Amino acid sequence: MALFDRKDREEDESAKETEIERSIRALGSKDWEKRQEAAIRLSGAGKPAIVHLLKALNDDNALIRTGAAEILGTYGEPAIPTLMKLLVTGKERVRDGAARAIGQNGEKAINPLKEALESDIYKSRRGAALALGYLDYLGNEITQLLVQALLDKNQEVSRQAALSLSNMKWVPANNRQAALFFYGLEDYEKLSKTGKDGVIVLSADLKNPDPKTRKKVAQTLKKINSDDAAKPLTDDAAKPLTVLANDSDAGVRHAAIEAIGEIKDPRLLPYLVKALDDEDP
Repeated sequence: MALFDRKDREEDESAKETEIERSIRALGSKDWEKRQEAAIRLSGAGKPAIVHLLKALNDDNALIRTGAAEILGTYGEPAIPTLMKLLVTGKERVRDGAARAIGQNGEKAINPLKEALESDIYKSRRGAALALGYLDYLGNEITQLLVQALLDKNQEVSRQAALSLSNMKWVPANNRQAALFFYGLEDYEKLSKTGKDGVIVLSADLKNPDPKTRKKVAQTLKKINSDDAAKPLTDDAAKPLTVLANDSDAGVRHAAIEAIGEIKDPRLLPYLVKALDDEDP
């Protein structure tokens, strides 16, 4: 008798799992009512649905990913630790889904995200910056946390903070914030309009491992100073160009020399003379 009871339980569990899988597929329906019905079924399915919903965060169908994230968000505070881990370990689509789910927890999510911003692991800080973007409805506290994250030394973190602020339609309050914001967005054209603050921000990127980025820094420094080409540069503005003029990459050196040539600061003349002996074409 026990054998039949166990078999019946296994069949019930199998049927329930199949129903969960069908419901998750239904989240991708073009019919809004079918998606709503599936969401209601999954919300009421409890723990058996969680693993399937977490997997669905990486589904190819955007509707399924979004639906799964919204349902996971209804599980409340107990689900936050698991979702926080996914911000670190998940692929891009999974991270975004986890961030959406965390964003539905409102003020309960703020402290875990603040702690993540203080982590030594950059992926934790990046994930927190992503999730904070889905808490924009909480107002100024969220904005300030993201503005602070623009100062992060890791470029992925500062970029994510800038993207979150951009999605929130945030407007920088001053030139310093503008420089950090446009740098994070890699909008070098707008960064070139921020003057001295732009120089300060770019100076922190002179040792970026990507020569394309260093070349872009040189080109942006040229634009920043082009309006004042007849005026001598300040020491802060001249130093990054002298560093880049000695860069190990020929393309970076040439971009820096081109900038120096256009700015026409007498103090930088030796770098133009030295460039004549550069063996790289």
